[in-house]
Amino acid sequence: MEPSLEDIAIHTLTSLESRLRRLEFLLYGSIPSPDSTSDDAPSPPQSTISRRLKKLEEGTQKLHSSHPDIVKIIWLKSRFPDLFSPSPTSETTIPPLPSQLTTLLSHAPLIHTTRSSLHSLHSLLPLLSSTSPLTHLLAASPQLSATQTTLIDQAAQVAELRRESAEVVWRWQEAFVIAQGGCWAEWEERVGGVEGWVRRGEREREEEG
Repeated sequence: MEPSLEDIAIHTLTSLESRLRRLEFLLYGSIPSPDSTSDDAPSPPQSTISRRLKKLEEGTQKLHSSHPDIVKIIWLKSRFPDLFSPSPTSETTIPPLPSQLTTLLSHAPLIHTTRSSLHSLHSLLPLLSSTSPLTHLLAASPQLSATQTTLIDQAAQVAELRRESAEVVWRWQEAFVIAQGGCWAEWEERVGGVEGWVRRGEREREEEG
């Protein structure tokens, strides 16, 4: 038995009212209470449908006039009609079993070739791991660390030797060059004193003679 037009209309109105209530809950956080002023006497289906449709239109107009986001969404819908339309889903068709077997058999040589290539690469892994320069470098890393430590110690020793050499050179200059200069100055002073004494003696002899 096919549903009547009234049943279809009531089902459609119920679905639209449910969507409107969900939208009101999303926007306001609550659902407005339904109008309690209703007649107890049963109304004809046609008048009930008309009344529900009118209330649905009033609720829609209220949302449109009171919430700015609804206005923006309606504007976007009118400006870009395809924005809210769902994208068409492409149905995946499974080929029949004979076609699948034909495809599998046609790719069988490629599968065998790939398997052989992977097996060859797997057999080369031990050789590559033993002859790789990176492997040798990693194996020699302790020796490199020991060499680096030795170089650091040698650099420290060279710096210490330079410091000691500079100190020895300064002591030599202080002991020989500077002290020798002082000795020469003292000798010159003594020689000058002796020369003055000799000259005075010669002058006295000349005066006496």
